[in-house]
Formats: sequence, C-alpha cells, structure tokens
Amino acid sequence: MKITDKSVKFFILVFLTLTLVFPQMTKAVDENLLQPPKIIPGTFKFKLERAWEKVYLSFLFSNKWRVNYHSKLLDKRFSELNYIVNNKDVSLMEDASNRFSYEAGVLEETLEFEDAKERSGTILKFTDYSEYLPKLRDEFPANSSNWLFIQQNIDTLNILSGTLKNQ
Repeated sequence: MKITDKSVKFFILVFLTLTLVFPQMTKAVDENLLQPPKIIPGTFKFKLERAWEKVYLSFLFSNKWRVNYHSKLLDKRFSELNYIVNNKDVSLMEDASNRFSYEAGVLEETLEFEDAKERSGTILKFTDYSEYLPKLRDEFPANSSNWLFIQQNIDTLNILSGTLKNQ
C-alpha cells in the first residue's frame, strides 16, 4: 500500500477529530492524573512544552475544541501540582498553583457560549478536584504559604463552579 500525502492528511484529520472533538467522559482525578507528568515542571523542556501549548491553541478554531483542550490542560496542571506536592519541591509550588487556577479560569471563560451539558461536566470536574485538593493542602502545615496556595486553588474552583451554575 502506497502512502500518499492525502492519506497522511486524512489520518491526521481523523486523529485530531477523535482526540479533540470527542472528550473522554472520565472522572477528573483518576490514576493517570496522579502519576508524575511526562515533562517535569521547572525544566527547559517544560518551558518548550508550555510554548507549544500556546502555539497549538492558536490553531484551534472551534470553541468546542478549545474547551476540550483547556480541559486537558487543566488535567496536566493538576498532575504537575500533585507531582510538586508529593516531591515537596516548594520552590515550584507558587507557580504550579497559579497555573492550575489560571487554567481553571480560562476553561470557565471558554465555556461561556457552550451548552449546559458541557458546563455541568466541567462543574463535576471542578468538584472532583475540590475534593482531592485538601489531601494535597494538608501535606503542609496549616496556614503556611504552600497550604494557602492550594487553599486558593480550592476557593477558585468553588467560585468558578458557582459562576458556571449561574450561567
């Protein structure tokens, strides 16, 4: 079988459609998100990956694709935050916490024009994270800076869930 440019383009189109258009219906905090991220935060490769994410986002023309992509990025940010807490790498804690809250906010804003079903799925995801984050928070002494960073994530998710419910 001869591989042509058309067949390669078709394969890429099918792959992107399956990975971006049809989001997986799984619980937000599953075993995959509790594993270490593929690229460790704070490394040069991590900075390159973050730049690639921004470039890739500029090629997503459908709002549904953007919602799905931001949802996946939120999962990645959670995995990174979990990794940093488990490894007690407190030098990266503030940045990881801010990236997680930021991505949750962007996801909420992107959902503004989506239907109630899509918003309710994100509310469930936020709720799942809100239930798991106290375990991470309690790895640190109460009211310490790192404890407060994760508490801020919990508060952010609760506020954003309320906003999505009222839309």
